[in-house]
Amino acid sequence: MAEAHRDILRQDVERFRLSSEQHEKRHGERRDMLLRLEIELQAAGAQGLEERRAELARDLPQAERRCKNTSTVTCNCCSRRPVWRLTKISAPAH
Repeated sequence: MAEAHRDILRQDVERFRLSSEQHEKRHGERRDMLLRLEIELQAAGAQGLEERRAELARDLPQAERRCKNTSTVTCNCCSRRPVWRLTKISAPAH
């Protein structure tokens, strides 16, 4: 009887060891997958920011030209708020 009990305990220990190894392996795989996803997200975010920076850099000269062609006047309804008014219209450069 004691020998049968030991065999059952050995089988339990082996089963728990194998189960533990499987859980550790799956945990490592999930950790690696999450790390890859995090790197991909960071790269995608950086690319999006770089694209946005390029768009803004492209649009800046036009905005600066537009700003030079405007002046501020006082709002008619409240003398505190400035209102932008276009003072000169220029044809787009080709």
